[in-house]
Amino acid sequence: MIKVLEICYKGIRFSSHKNRFQFCIPYTFIPLYLYTLLLIISSSAEIHSQTEIEEQFNLAKKYYEEENYFDAVTEFKRLLFFSVRDVYDYESNMLIGLSYKSGARFSEAIQYFSLAEISSKSVDDIFEARIEIIKVNILRRTIERAFVLLDSLQNDSSFSSRVDELN
Repeated sequence: MIKVLEICYKGIRFSSHKNRFQFCIPYTFIPLYLYTLLLIISSSAEIHSQTEIEEQFNLAKKYYEEENYFDAVTEFKRLLFFSVRDVYDYESNMLIGLSYKSGARFSEAIQYFSLAEISSKSVDDIFEARIEIIKVNILRRTIERAFVLLDSLQNDSSFSSRVDELN
């Protein structure tokens, strides 16, 4: 067991009773030790918070898969509010949109599909979000708007590989 022996002129002297080992930490190194300790604690807290975010996403997804859409929307919104990183933004917004679509709340669904499109990280994600917006426009009987969106999707060169899916 290490105990503080005395405060010496160079720093703090520690010793162990079993092996009579002594060492002295200079005063100039104490801030370095405290900074290192703080760094270790903060990195473990970040890892812990990341697992909490992942658990929150899994809980919300479980509610969605159980067709408990109201609770799923609540949990996904909580996840989006507390999430520091944008790891689950696309998936959360898409699943909120799909939940609202299942509940026939079409305006809210389009809003969250648009947010998913903004937070997407790939062209395929953008395509999927736009297709969902078109589907919701058909469901709410704004067919003209759906045709305009379909035409813009067909004319967009970034989706040329997926145009066959539209026909």
